[in-house]
Formats: sequence, structure tokens, C-alpha cells
Amino acid sequence: MNHRERIIAAVHHQQTDFTPYTLDLTHQAQQRMADFLGHDQFTSQIEPQIMTAYYDGWLEEIKPGSGYWRDAYGVLWNRNGADKDIGVIEGQVMPEPDLSCYVFPKLDEARLRSEYEKLAKDDPGIFKFGGIGFSLYERAWTLRGMEDFLTDMAANPEFAEDLLDAITDYNLKIIDIALDYPIDGFHFGDDWGQQSGMIMGPEYWRKYIKPGMKKMYAK
Repeated sequence: MNHRERIIAAVHHQQTDFTPYTLDLTHQAQQRMADFLGHDQFTSQIEPQIMTAYYDGWLEEIKPGSGYWRDAYGVLWNRNGADKDIGVIEGQVMPEPDLSCYVFPKLDEARLRSEYEKLAKDDPGIFKFGGIGFSLYERAWTLRGMEDFLTDMAANPEFAEDLLDAITDYNLKIIDIALDYPIDGFHFGDDWGQQSGMIMGPEYWRKYIKPGMKKMYAK
């Protein structure tokens, strides 16, 4: 049983020779584990079971060593604080609830296809994921600001729906490209939670988030 077969079996609730796993650590957690093990390159000794072609806006550092990164959507991320992996947003790409003031980036199809072509050529015994990070709600609040977008759900419902529809349409183009390749699964990264439930509540989740997620899952 190879890794791909093992993961597919586990997904179907079938007994496997061992439980498949993947390890994805934040910078801080990886450094703590390296200190504990006394081995900075311990991850190199873990055989990969999953490989992913993952679109998250392709952040690029503005200036080497600056700690400031900008994604394809124009959002500026500051990684100089406690969060070295994602960072916190500085500024606001969409300061007003007006979709006409923003143009979505042209999708770099050649770059995306090159990542999926590489994935397709890799070891056939590894489970292969396509993926979109910050796929819907998270993409909306990174553009609009979290507090403002949550306010929009109550005060500017038409704008909130239009923004989420636009993000969904953009994502569907990415999924269409991914489906040209022999992937085994697809991962949508989106965070709706807080300590005691959904941050926007189940009513607004069903109204605003579910329609786009349903389209993406159906695709």
C-alpha cells in the first residue's frame, strides 16, 4: 500500500497498515521542535505523503528582509510581529463598500498550470491536493478589513453578496484549471470560527458564505 492508496482508504474509513499523516508547522512551532530534537532539519527525515498545488495569492516580499509582503490581490502583510507565517494586514485595499473601486488581479494561468504540471509529474504514490487558501470569507475580509466586512453583512448586504460572488467566480477559474490535472482532492482554506462559535453566526453564514462554498464544492 503506497501513501496515496493509504490516504484514500482512510478517507473511506477502511483499515490501513498505519494512520496516514502530514506535518505542517508554523515557524515558531518548527523551531521549538527542532530545539527539542536537537536537529534543525528534522522535517527532511519525514517522508512526504501529500503534495499540494496551493494558491493563496502568491505573496512576495516587497524588499528582502523587510518582513512586508504583498499578495496578488494588493493586500499588504506585515510579518514582523509575533505571526511570522501569515502576518497582519496593514492598510485597506477596499476602504468603502463599493466593488467598482476594485479590480481583481488577472490570474497568472501559466504560473498556476506550471505548479499543477509539476504536481502531476511527481511520485504517483503520493496523494495530490489542489487548494485555495483564504478561499472566500477570509479573502473578503483581507480586502475589506474584518470589522468592516462583518459590518457590511448587516449594513451593506448587497455589497457583501456581490463581493463574495466575485471571489467565488475568481476561485471557480482556479478550480477549472486544477481539474485539468490528475489530482486526488481539493482543499479550501477558510476560517469562520472564534472561541465559542461562528464569528458571523450561523444565520449570516448560511446567507453569505454557504452559496459560494456550495458552488466551489459542486465544481
